[in-house]
Amino acid sequence: MPIQTSSPKIIVLTTNFFSESAVKTMVDLLWRLINKINILVPPLPEEIVEGLARYSLSGVPLSDAVRLLQEEALRRIYHRGAWIRVLMPLIELLYSIMRARPDIRVRSLETLRDLYLTDLATIDLVRFVLRRRLTDDIVQYIYTRLTYQVKRDLYESAERLSTLLDEHGRVCIISTSCVSCHAAKYVFGERADTVCICVSAPPPMQLMVKLALEERLSPDLVQVLYGYLRKYILDYVVTSSFLSEAYMRFIKDNADYVELARRLFSLSH
Repeated sequence: MPIQTSSPKIIVLTTNFFSESAVKTMVDLLWRLINKINILVPPLPEEIVEGLARYSLSGVPLSDAVRLLQEEALRRIYHRGAWIRVLMPLIELLYSIMRARPDIRVRSLETLRDLYLTDLATIDLVRFVLRRRLTDDIVQYIYTRLTYQVKRDLYESAERLSTLLDEHGRVCIISTSCVSCHAAKYVFGERADTVCICVSAPPPMQLMVKLALEERLSPDLVQVLYGYLRKYILDYVVTSSFLSEAYMRFIKDNADYVELARRLFSLSH
């Protein structure tokens, strides 16, 4: 999708699959925009943004800055080594931007606590993957919990994005969640140029989130997609070094899921 750079004052780069390749594509697009924006909103909690700014301006080498950030901030919630690794191209770019372009304001719309609560919600939803069979009560619980969480995330994301409405200058927002894509379209409408870097057959959990956002998720679909979610996590994620590796192996081995996911995905386009 071409990026407009003349009229919209808000540019939103989002993805429906948090992976190394998606983040790299976002970074490549950001490089093209860097001289046309003066406010950047990365998908990082404010504690990380503030720490990165502090270390970059102090001349601390990037490798040391990343280590200090993990020790000082991220270790207080969960082990975030893989999370940092996936976002490393963006972190490297931010580090360079903060040193070379101090005029660019880097804003954050979330905190470490938000990250922690997101983790808890995800853990709650995937804790059933060890069950070989779902009862009707569990299916209903997953459906209710997921749809509630998605609506709550959508509302909170829209509330945070709305704080950017009165900003003066060109804003670039980067997000690793399709929730933000929906929220941005709701908050900014035609004032924003939204670029979605999507895969047409996202992993099972991301597919359920997308369906919930569009109010197309049902208990029957939860029942169907649960089997694929269980297989994806237990047979691919836990046996892979990288998320991209797990995803590529999964879609290669599960043509039936790919066909189903693409059919469900295409209904919204």
